[in-house]
Order: sequence, then C-alpha cells, then structure tokens
Amino acid sequence: MRVIPVIDIRKGLAVWAVAGRREEYRPVSSCLVEGADPLRLAQAFREKLGLEGLYVADLDAIQGKGHNYEVIAALAQQVGPAGRSGVQLMVDAGTTSLDSARRVLALGASKVIIGSETLQSWSLLEEIASSLGPNQVVFSLDLMEGKILSPAREIRELSPEELIMRARALGLRELIVLELRTVGSEAGPDLGFLKLMVASPAIELIAGGGVRDVNDLHGLEGIGIKAALVATALHKGRIGRKDLQKLA
Repeated sequence: MRVIPVIDIRKGLAVWAVAGRREEYRPVSSCLVEGADPLRLAQAFREKLGLEGLYVADLDAIQGKGHNYEVIAALAQQVGPAGRSGVQLMVDAGTTSLDSARRVLALGASKVIIGSETLQSWSLLEEIASSLGPNQVVFSLDLMEGKILSPAREIRELSPEELIMRARALGLRELIVLELRTVGSEAGPDLGFLKLMVASPAIELIAGGGVRDVNDLHGLEGIGIKAALVATALHKGRIGRKDLQKLA
C-alpha cells in the first residue's frame, strides 16, 4: 500500500480540508509540526514518517482566486527532482488548459492532476494527455456523495465507471477517486463503492477521502486499491512511521 500525504494550500498556508466545505477550511493543526507552513509539513512527512511522495492541491487556483505557485515551486525543490525513482509531486492547481498544465510541470511537479471539478471538456483531457504523455497526467474523478463534479455536462452525465474506462483508454497510468464528502470527516472510505471502481490493473486507482487508520488502508488494499491519499490520520498520529513501514 502506497500512502501519499496530502497538503491543501490556501493563501500560502496548509489548511485542514473537511467534507469539501472550503469556506470552513482552517490552518492545519498537526502533531507532526507546529504551525501551518506547507514546507515544514512536507519536511515532517518525509523525515518523521518516511514518506517521500506528496499530493498538493492549490485551492486558490482551483477556485479561481489566485494561486500558490511560489509555494509549489519550493515544495518541488524540497521533494526532489521530478521523475526521480520513487518520488512524486502530484499537483492539482485547477488546470483548465494545456498551457496551465505545462506551467504546473515547469514549477517542478512530476505529475499534473486534472480534476473533473474544473475540467471544461473531455477533449481537453485528451489534448493534455496526448501532448504531455500519460506518465505526467493524473485524472482525478471528483465526487460529492457519489455524484461527479464537473462544469461540463458531457462529463457529469457519464457514470464514474465510464469515466474510468475512458481515462484508461487514454493510456493514463493513475486515476484518483476523490470523494469530497468524506475528506477530513473520519467517516472511513466507501469500500463498496470503490470496489466497483476497480476496473482493471491497467490503471492504478488512488483512493482519496475518509482514511482513519491503518485498518482502512488494509481494507482498501483488500479490494485491490494500492494507493491512498491521507492527511487527517497523519496529523492526528493515527497512522505513524511504524505502521507505514509495515505497509511498505
């Protein structure tokens, strides 16, 4: 099981995401580090927990309220060179064009996340995947209570299973299934729903939302999911270094 720590950034600070209610997000309070500095938090993930990869969401960019590019570039320098074996910096910065996807990679990210929440059309994902290559693009299936979030009607009207099959047809290697309702809620991942999403070994699903402890990680692994986005359980110390070593 691959555990990918999450940092959500707003106005330069790491914030605690809860159930997708972004107006209620507050600076992170973590057992790993004092304060809400994203750089210190990323360092703590690496040095205290032994986690090298990182998922970053630029909430200002996703909501069209500016960006945190300087912070992302600094995180990229800290995480390590893009493409280094075993190290990934995955960034969702509300990408809405090929140029903005290239900009994220130019900051030092190894992978750009294209979230359905901001994806204007499926043809745009096809263009980005074709231009950048499938190894540098991750599609995020953003859900709220199982319903697809997207400004594009053509995307909203498809089922999650259909979107996963389409992403696989593009040659994408990884796909995030992110249920915003359970993010930070400590409700546990929806294993029944996720089990239906495990369509093929040709694309790796990354589960996001609700992981409470190591038992949830074992549950995900039991249905065929080998990677998970985790934040709250790390901040609260419910998943520690020894747990992560055993999982690895």
